[in-house]
Amino acid sequence: MRTLVITKPKIKRIIICVILFLAIFFLNRMTLFTSDDFTYHFIYKGYFPTKDVERVNSLFSILTSQVNHWNLWNGRFVAHTMVQIVLMFPNIVFDILNTVAFLVLGLFVERFVVRLDSTKKQGNPELLVLIYLLLWWFLPEIGKTVLWVSGAGNYLWTSLIYLSFFYIILFKSKTSIFDGVSLGLLGFLAGGTNENAAPSVLLMGALYLFYEVVVNKNFQLQKWFSLFYMFAGFLLMMSSPGSQERGSAQFNIDFIITQLLTILRYQRSHFGILYAGTIIMLVFLLYRRMVDKEKIVKIFVFIIGHFASIYCLVFSPEIPDRVYFCSTIFLIIPYLYMFFILLKETPVKFFINKVLCAGILLTTMSYCFVFWDNYTTYKQVEQQYAQIFLAKEQGVDTVVLKRLTPSRTLYNAYNGTANLGPSEQDWFNSWMAVYFGIDKIQSVD
Repeated sequence: MRTLVITKPKIKRIIICVILFLAIFFLNRMTLFTSDDFTYHFIYKGYFPTKDVERVNSLFSILTSQVNHWNLWNGRFVAHTMVQIVLMFPNIVFDILNTVAFLVLGLFVERFVVRLDSTKKQGNPELLVLIYLLLWWFLPEIGKTVLWVSGAGNYLWTSLIYLSFFYIILFKSKTSIFDGVSLGLLGFLAGGTNENAAPSVLLMGALYLFYEVVVNKNFQLQKWFSLFYMFAGFLLMMSSPGSQERGSAQFNIDFIITQLLTILRYQRSHFGILYAGTIIMLVFLLYRRMVDKEKIVKIFVFIIGHFASIYCLVFSPEIPDRVYFCSTIFLIIPYLYMFFILLKETPVKFFINKVLCAGILLTTMSYCFVFWDNYTTYKQVEQQYAQIFLAKEQGVDTVVLKRLTPSRTLYNAYNGTANLGPSEQDWFNSWMAVYFGIDKIQSVD
């Protein structure tokens, strides 16, 4: 009979996870519906509500909705299926699941780092704190990629799928027939996640498996097959008529240069610090010979995946910041792995603890500001809902709402997402009216 031993590091890890859960959960509770969230409560039949709108109330209705959505709007069938499933339940269900998903993302990153460093079976509290600090500061537009229901489904939740797939490719040495079938299914789902994460993971997986064949003479047939399943999922997503129609653009040299400049500006402003740290640590570790050949290969596979996920966007008609979500994760993992090696060096550890304390202090101050900004928006949205409910009770068919004041941070889901326009015919107004069962919604400043 095994005895559960709770050590001091385990207690610290539990405390870290509890504090983080509460912090993210409160932000989730203050984020109500915005933009596409109202649309995805219904079977998708078009950009605007149709006369015969139907609420999503079963898996069959979601299947119907996703077929329509694939044909008319977007091929991300994995993300939007998850979004429509969770929207069938009270919002508290999403808030809990989404908070857990953010926690799992951090723990997943830690697992990658620890497995890269095969000398240890688990990380330490300092590493876990650093992971969540980096996620807080470097994940793009957390309001839209983590807190917003539709955004979380497209970025946070899908990241757990393609990271799970790549983790198995990278670290699971033997696979049974059942494992192979499961991996193929997981690969298919990972291929349908989003347009830059899926091909990047596909490239990363192919590069590593090719290295295994050439250097270690290890041909893993089931893993290669899973890449074909992933490619099939990617093709299904990209062949969406809706995506092709919306994504059509005039590809010429001016367009490509414009997109490249957009990407380079983002890299400089968002990844500059991580790039500098990665280069310095990599040179130091190579000079000190602290990593072997296979670990170097795995580091470079992630770095190649990072750049692939960025530069494939040059063909995208638009490049919102949130699409760099996967790129950030693919860079943070090798960055933290090299940092983890340095963390084990005694002369460095005392200095690192001081840096972590400073980071925690700055992040706490940042969180307080974000909390207040999100709370301000939350109270305004609550007031809008109260006006709608009052109008319905009084039998009024048209309600005029006050538009939200601009939010002040990118940790706010209402910053940059579609919201109320002045006319009842505006897209958001139309879907909000259908959701609440009122004829018309107008708005004023």
